Amino acid sequence: MVRHLLDKYNMDINRNNDDLRHLEHDSQDAGLPLCSAVLHKNLAVVHELLAKGARLNDDPACSLVCYYAGKPGGFLPALEPLLRAGADATKALQQIVSTRNIDAAKSCLQFGADPAPALRKAIAQEEYRASTISENAAYDKANPQFDYKKSERLIQEERAEDRDSQAMVKLLKSAME
Repeated sequence: MVRHLLDKYNMDINRNNDDLRHLEHDSQDAGLPLCSAVLHKNLAVVHELLAKGARLNDDPACSLVCYYAGKPGGFLPALEPLLRAGADATKALQQIVSTRNIDAAKSCLQFGADPAPALRKAIAQEEYRASTISENAAYDKANPQFDYKKSERLIQEERAEDRDSQAMVKLLKSAME
């Protein structure tokens, strides 16, 4: 089916197409057929595009595709075929650090990603997150019209993100050993 559509519309699989962009505010590279296939969670299309020669090492397109595959609620089953087809595992890991998806990070590491750049990014994110948690809590308590129940829920979400960040740092540090 994918082959038929590509042939019928004479679509360049490496060309950005505004019709394929997921959201209006997405970056221009989000209009690549491969990005669209990952966003729409269509593994058959991902495989077909890779078989037809979709480029994977064009930045930022490759990073964006890997980010979409590895983000929470993303399409993790697409990540391994992308890496197997030649996506840069180190660049993918750097993108995935932002998602705090441990399984996606492990996939990148299995494909030979250098953990050092991702570790630097993860540590910086963890430090930033830790400082904002305490700043937000102090602000919320000092603001009398603030909804404390909502504030507490947000603080709990931030703490969960912080735990995920710490787990990512731990994984990357162990990969460095």
